[in-house]
Amino acid sequence: MLRELPARLEKRFFVPMTPEQMRHHDENREVVGRIVARWRRFRFLSEADQRRLMIALQNMRMACDSTYLLDQTTDHGTKADELVTVLDDVFQDPGAKAVVFSQWVRMHEILVRRFERRRWGHVRFHGGVDAPRRKGLIDRFR
Repeated sequence: MLRELPARLEKRFFVPMTPEQMRHHDENREVVGRIVARWRRFRFLSEADQRRLMIALQNMRMACDSTYLLDQTTDHGTKADELVTVLDDVFQDPGAKAVVFSQWVRMHEILVRRFERRRWGHVRFHGGVDAPRRKGLIDRFR
C-alpha cells in the first residue's frame, strides 16, 4: 500500500493566531505558569495538577488550530483557510489527491465544511470509523 503513495512532501507554514485564539492560548498559558511555579516551589505536583497541566497544554495546542476545537461553536483561526489555499493550488491538477492528518477529529469537521463549499470530494478516516466502513472509505479515496 505504501508503495502506491508518492514521495512525502512537507512544507511548513507559520500562520498567525487571531485575537480570539490568543485569548484562549494566553488563558491556558497562565494556568501552565501557575502550575509550573508550584512545581518549582514544592518539586511535587498532585495528580490533579498534573492533569490540569496536560489539559492546559493541550488546549494551547488546540487554540493554535481554531477556537472550534475548544468550544465547538466559534471558528476563529486561519489555519484551515491557509490549508484550503494550498490545496487550491494542488487541485489545479484534476487527478491530484491529498491526505490531511490532524490529531483532532474536530479539525477535520472544520475542513470538511470548507471542502464542501468548494465541492471537493473527500472522505473522513479516523480512529472512530468502524471496521466495516473502512474499506469503503479507502476504495472511495482511491
